[in-house]
Parts: sequence; C-alpha cells; structure tokens
Amino acid sequence: MDQAKGYKWETVLICGLMAAACAALFKWRGWDTLLPAKTLCGVGLVMLVANALLNVELWMDMPQLGHALLFSTGVTCLLLAASRWLFGILFSLCCICSFIDAVSRVKYGIILDHSIVEQVLGANMEEVKNYFTWDVAALLAGTLLLIAGLVWGMLRVVRGKSRLRLLGSGLLLLLVSMVARQYTIPPDTKRGCAEWPVSLTRRTVKAVVKADNANNRLIHMLGTLPHISADDVSMPTLKGGEGVLCILHIGESVRADHMGIYGYHRDTTPRLKENGRLIRFDRCVSSAPFTVSAFVSIMTDASGDVMDPKAPHTEPTVRSLVDIFRACGFKNTTFSSIGREDLQRRVFWRPPYESLLAVFSEDGEMVEYHGDPMTQVQQIHDQVAQEPGANRIVLVNNEGSHAPFAWYDKENPPFTPAGAEGRANRPASNPDMAVLAKNAYDNTICYTDEYIHRLLQGLGNRPYIYIYVGDHGEYVGDDGGQWERGRMTEGYHKTGGCLVPLLIVASPEFESLHPHFRQAVERLRANKGVTASQDHVFHTLLGVFGISAPQYKAEYDLSSANVLPYAGELPEKAQP
Repeated sequence: MDQAKGYKWETVLICGLMAAACAALFKWRGWDTLLPAKTLCGVGLVMLVANALLNVELWMDMPQLGHALLFSTGVTCLLLAASRWLFGILFSLCCICSFIDAVSRVKYGIILDHSIVEQVLGANMEEVKNYFTWDVAALLAGTLLLIAGLVWGMLRVVRGKSRLRLLGSGLLLLLVSMVARQYTIPPDTKRGCAEWPVSLTRRTVKAVVKADNANNRLIHMLGTLPHISADDVSMPTLKGGEGVLCILHIGESVRADHMGIYGYHRDTTPRLKENGRLIRFDRCVSSAPFTVSAFVSIMTDASGDVMDPKAPHTEPTVRSLVDIFRACGFKNTTFSSIGREDLQRRVFWRPPYESLLAVFSEDGEMVEYHGDPMTQVQQIHDQVAQEPGANRIVLVNNEGSHAPFAWYDKENPPFTPAGAEGRANRPASNPDMAVLAKNAYDNTICYTDEYIHRLLQGLGNRPYIYIYVGDHGEYVGDDGGQWERGRMTEGYHKTGGCLVPLLIVASPEFESLHPHFRQAVERLRANKGVTASQDHVFHTLLGVFGISAPQYKAEYDLSSANVLPYAGELPEKAQP
C-alpha cells in the first residue's frame, strides 16, 4: 500500500515548508532548537518498541524500519510539543487501531477497509461475542498495558524538555524521513508502514467515513422519498378483509449451493424437498455481500450491480415495498432481532441495519425475538392470528446462517463435529477449524429448513404467499478455498457466494381467491428456470398481487410473460 503515490508535489511543498521552519528556528536559537542526543535516543528507543510490536505492516518489510522510526519519532515530538495530553490520547488511539489491524490480519486474514467497516457497523452482538474470544481479549488487555507503558516511558524521557526543542527536533526528523522516503524507496515498494501511525490512522478514518457515508446516503435517500398514497396505486384483485398474508422472509447469509434442493451433496433441506407447492428458482444473484445494500435491492425498485460503480444501475424511487402495500390497505409487521423500543433508544447513532428497519417498518408493528430465532415462528403465528381478516404484509429477518454460524440444533446436530468457534479462527489456514465451521454452516441450513417448515405449517388455511430470498452468501471454502469475509468485494459476482436461494410457496387458498393469483403462480412455476436477481423480488410481488404502480416494471416481474433474466456477471461452478 503506497501511501505516498500521487502525492509527489504535495510532498515537495510540505518538505519545503518544514525546511523553511527548521531554518528559521535554527537561525533564531541555534543548537538549542534540538533535543539533547540522549533524550532523542530515548524517544527513538520507545518508538522502536512501538513499531516492532504495533506496526504490523513493518513485519512484511523490515528494510523500511529506518524510515518508520524517523517518521514516527518526528510525529511524536510534534505531538509532545503541542500537548502531553494530546500525545497520550492520539498515540493511544493509534495504537488501538494498530491492534485491531494486527488481529484482523494475523488471526482472521482480513485487511481493514471500508467494506469491512460496513460489516462491522452492522454486526450483531452474537457475532461480536464469538469473534471477541478469550485470546483476543487477553491480547487487548496486554496491548492496553503496553500502550500505558509506552506513554509513561515517553513522558518520562521528555520530562522537563522545552516545547521549542521538541518542535525543532520533530520538524527536522520529519523532513529527513519524508525526503529519504521519497527519493530512496522505489515507488512500487513503498508501504504505509514507513508513515506509521499517520498512515494507519488516515486509512482507518477514511474507511469509517466512506462506509458511514455509503450507508447514510442510502438510508437518507429512502427516508426523504415521499410516501405512496392510495391515489398513487390500485389493486383490483382484493377489496380488503380477505385475510391474505404476504410474507417476505429475507434470509441471512444463505448460499444456494449449500442447500439440498439446489443439488448440494448433503441433504440440508429435507423439509423443503417434501413441500409439493414449493417454487424454486434455479439461480438468484444477490446484489452485494452486505445486508444493507441487499435489503435496498430487495425492498425497493433500485436495480443494477452495486458492487461495480461503472455498471448501469438505478436509484430507488420508492421508500419500500411495504409502503406500496400499505397504500393498498395492507397492515405491516416486521419480525427481526430489533424492536421498536431498540430504535427509540438510539438517540445519537443508529446502526445502518436498524435505520433500514425503521424505514421499512413505518406505521407498522415491530416484533423482536430474543435468543433462539426459532422462537420467532410462534411470534409470527400469534401476531397474524390476532386479526384473521386483515390483509397483512410480513417482513421477516433473523440470524439464519449469519456468521459465526451459531444457530442450529446443538443437541442433535446433523453434521459433526461442528462449532461456531470454527468461523472465528481463520479456517483458511486451519483444517480443523474449517471442518467445524463448514459443518456448523450446513447445520444452520438445516435449521432454516425446519424454520420454514414450522412457519408454513402453522399458517393453516390462511391464504398466503411466502417468499424466501437470501440477502447474500458466505465464503465457506468453496471458492478457491476462500473463507475470509474481507475478500468478498473482490470478484464477488464471480463466486458461488453471490448465489442465494429464491423460494416461493403459495397456498391453495391464495390461488383460489382470484383468477389473477392462480395465473401469476402458474407463470412463476413456468419461469423458475429464469436466472433471477434480488432486483426481481420487488416487481414480482407487485405483479403477483396485480398492483398497478408507477414503479412496476414487467421485465423484472417473474410472474410476467415478458420477464427478462438477470444479465450481469455470473460465477462459474464453484471449485472446492
């Protein structure tokens, strides 16, 4: 990672200003501008320890140690000249960032960038607990003690030294390090380690800002779109009071090629295989490896490959699918791990996933499950039974196969040995962990299979249509041995991780309500060989219910005779 590329003229300007400042200070105070040699050696020694232990990129390029030492010592002197407190706070923050970066690289094989930060911002507590293992906690505790020792040692070394000497020494060291780096290291071999901790801090801040801006832009855009009114849409197929259920279940992290009904060598979906009314689309492509982007693709009329900024795509023009159904007289309920009270408690900052749910659940109920997601099944049955005559759109989201693959029948696991800890211990380089993780992942597919069976079985004779679509896949060793989630943005649509299940079940009672419903379901069966994408879901639901809306496009409607297949990039067959 060349932090200096593209900054040659800026570097020349900065070096010129520092050289002028050094000359002015030296002319004014002479040698009194510099720290004593003993003090300077002490500062350098402390920074040598800090670089060796916390500058993880330096381990890959030790020849740049001299540049890193000069640069970090210069930055330290400038911070100390400004304020001892400022040095202590900023240096501690930089060291903590370095610790996170080191653990991510060494333990999980992940390089922190904006895509990883996006996933971190949307992480759930179960995932955090699984990744924050005892050894990571011990390392963090040791790092905090190390940071405290480094800060204390540095303050002791420079005790009694004037700000002027610190300023002069800092400017001179920075000048020497930047000039040396610019003209002694070949451009294609430069690394950010030579500018630690500034390089890491800059990269981390940019990653956080980019991820936060990307999420906020989407959420702000949806939140500012006008609501759909009854005058904007029409639905001649229903008059109200029929008790129709439209259940949209967005599954978490389920790969289609790990489901038995999609040809997986393990029978991970025995219940779905027995369902005679199941419509299984052969291929469905997810828009992105992030839940937030995938949710927007499914729930709105946005279309296109969000992973490729050069690919044609359209922005959403409607707040959500739920908004259109509400305008048609449907009540809406959201079932997820987040409740309305959780949203109201987030005063200053709300994770992007929660912000999306706030938009999608407007004017409706939110039901939160605790612990085992299977408890959600009974919550759904109880909720829809309260008003059997109400037409209702139900949005369901739960853990499913989300990392760290923790939810399945632990007492009777279908595949053993299995353990959620496998996904948190870099299975790419640990065969034993890979077995644990892969078995655990397949167990979660079996769990989802049972979940869907119980959910549909409990709906009885209600007229319903149930749609299950995955938000994104996972890297579980099937794509060139890749496991690290941090690589998901690299050629995502060339891997099996982008293929997610798209399943539809319509009850006989639903089909018998209106001739249009029966015809729509028949066309869904006829089109099941069409390569679908998440962009099709929004328009398909409008088409199935016969909803006339400006946003509807027949070419994206899988129940239409005019549907067009997904035409973007597709993966080749996964290689184990």
